[in-house]
Amino acid sequence: IAIGCGVGDDAEVMAQYGYEVVAFDIAPSAIELCIKRYPDTNVSYLVADLFDYPKNWFENFDLVYECNTIQVLPGEYRKKALKSMVSLMAKNSDIAIFGVANLTKNSMLQESGILSENDMVKLKDIGVVGSLIGRFMDLEGKEVETEYKNRSIAVPWDDFMKIPERIALIGGWNKIECTKGLLSGGIATTLILDSISALTIMEKDTELI
Repeated sequence: IAIGCGVGDDAEVMAQYGYEVVAFDIAPSAIELCIKRYPDTNVSYLVADLFDYPKNWFENFDLVYECNTIQVLPGEYRKKALKSMVSLMAKNSDIAIFGVANLTKNSMLQESGILSENDMVKLKDIGVVGSLIGRFMDLEGKEVETEYKNRSIAVPWDDFMKIPERIALIGGWNKIECTKGLLSGGIATTLILDSISALTIMEKDTELI
């Protein structure tokens, strides 16, 4: 499902990859434009309200997509939107594929502007070694409670851990602590590493082999 689909470009890309896509916007004019732009579309374009969506949408979608929609909402509405988006995600998944970010200077968390250098120092001080699914973990693979939890769109940690197959994609030379956390906490059932991360682990931390 594509939330706040606007002119429909993102929804059409997902449809091209074989997804059955529902795309909605609160503005009727936006949906009219989508249908006009893509007359032969396979996407189901609908006028709907994220805060009052059809009941059959609840926990009914394998992929929930949102981009540059909720940022304009003020505080409480943004929190409500986050909760509503998560409620669209299907439970009882068979497989999860996820990446992990560390807290180094060149990490995705800082380069994307999600965290400042000061933020990362504070997280390190409370034992955080990495981030996955919008959550933070320590070296033992336990979730660390932080103020950022309520700002993320993610499956709840407990629900994530119930997914039978959890595949972690690890890349780069500086993910040793993250990898330790994933293994210590049983977070990842399968690790897929690039050659750089694999060689780094072999050279610097034979306990993980």
